[in-house]
Amino acid sequence: FNTMCKQLAGRRVFVFAISNLLYMMADAGLKLGNRRIFAPDSVITTGGGGKGMVLPEDWQQTVKEFFGVEHINILYGMTEMCGSQFLQCEHGHYHPEPNLIPFLLDIGTNTLLPRDGTRTGRFAFYDLLPNSHWGGFVTADEVTLEWDKPCPCGWSSPYIVGGISRIADKKTDAGEEKINCAATPEAYEDALEFLGDSR
Repeated sequence: FNTMCKQLAGRRVFVFAISNLLYMMADAGLKLGNRRIFAPDSVITTGGGGKGMVLPEDWQQTVKEFFGVEHINILYGMTEMCGSQFLQCEHGHYHPEPNLIPFLLDIGTNTLLPRDGTRTGRFAFYDLLPNSHWGGFVTADEVTLEWDKPCPCGWSSPYIVGGISRIADKKTDAGEEKINCAATPEAYEDALEFLGDSR
């Protein structure tokens, strides 16, 4: 950490780390008296939430003060998205990249919810990028998706409104996260039928 601060001080850096690690690094740096140590056009990208750590409300300001930037790129995503993420716009909404098809499931029954209006449920998606494995995934996250109302930022896709929470934090029988498909025609047909009946 000290070597990084000394060798890269004043330089433009790119940092990509989950939010709790980014905050802990910034907090430790500020306590050592390191403020705005990198170039102001540095790029800071994060996501992942606290991962069990409750982040303070001013965590973003702490990160900005340490790194010396005015903006933080915040993403929502997971390893299973093949590198694609939901990017948070200036209005706090998360927008998917074009290859990600979002779905919402009823938390109690896992039935597919209609793709219209503003709806809250278990987040699922189909990723069009993978060609070596099944791209469908059911998460353990509860989100609210806006299907119809355009975002003021100008992006035309459906988008996640507000925060993202773990279903297990609210409900003890949250169930499995993944669609575990065996390499059989029946498994793919069942999954496609499940995801295809969207209305």
